[in-house]
Amino acid sequence: MNQETVSFAGIQADHRQWTSVHSAWRDDVERWQREHQSALSELAKLQGMIREHGEALESHAQAIELHQQALRDHGRAMSEYEHQGIGEGVQEAMAGQHRELAERHRKQRDAHERIEKHHRTVIDRLTRVKAALEAAM
Repeated sequence: MNQETVSFAGIQADHRQWTSVHSAWRDDVERWQREHQSALSELAKLQGMIREHGEALESHAQAIELHQQALRDHGRAMSEYEHQGIGEGVQEAMAGQHRELAERHRKQRDAHERIEKHHRTVIDRLTRVKAALEAAM
């Protein structure tokens, strides 16, 4: 067996070096523990924000349904006027309603695109955080 001969001075030097490393490691762990506590505090805030995001999605779904209902109502009114014959005043009124619906639709589309982009970003980042936490240390 080929074992290296270690001197007493070498042993003492190793111990000093290891003690220094252990001190640095303890400092690291203490910093990580503080960061961990801060992350737990932030997690509570994030949960609230995710709930608010869900409420915003529900509001958006309701706005879509209201717009869809307005579209159905407008379609029914057009059908009724079509069967009864369209007078000039009625046609102008229907055209005005159509312009309002078109504007509402544009705003709804813009909102939907903003919400979709935000939602995709949020879910993507949450998925990455979850994957990082699930990965073995």
